[in-house]
Amino acid sequence: MKPTVTLLGFVLIVFGAGLLNAQFPPDEWYDLLQKPSWTLPAWTTGPVWTILYALIALSGWMVWLKRGFHGHSEVWLAYLAQLILNAIWSFLFIGLRQPALAVLDVAMLIVAVLSTIVAFERISRAASFMLLPYLAWVGYTACFNFTVWQLNP
Repeated sequence: MKPTVTLLGFVLIVFGAGLLNAQFPPDEWYDLLQKPSWTLPAWTTGPVWTILYALIALSGWMVWLKRGFHGHSEVWLAYLAQLILNAIWSFLFIGLRQPALAVLDVAMLIVAVLSTIVAFERISRAASFMLLPYLAWVGYTACFNFTVWQLNP
């Protein structure tokens, strides 16, 4: 496969996960929830996720350039797991209005992102570092999600 075609594939898959999340934007239910004082403005979500998805796609592509897909199933399983868990968070939190289920999802997402970082670090340190902002944002999301769950029994 040509590198540019593969890069496009990574971009399409990763941003596809983002499109799934975008199907569940904040709604009236979300607006009425009690939220912590440190809640970020809603307008930050789009720009932050655009940058994070670009980094996620680029980091995956960088690992693919060095090792390809074959014979590294644990690397790609971690990468796929974090994409799936990422893609379903908004559905759980806003779509189903289940902050408790979303807490479980985001906790598993942290583990999956950490697993991906560790797996990528063995292949490309740069690719693993590119996922650190993603981990930080998911950590913030976990704290936010847990707090909202506690504030809205």
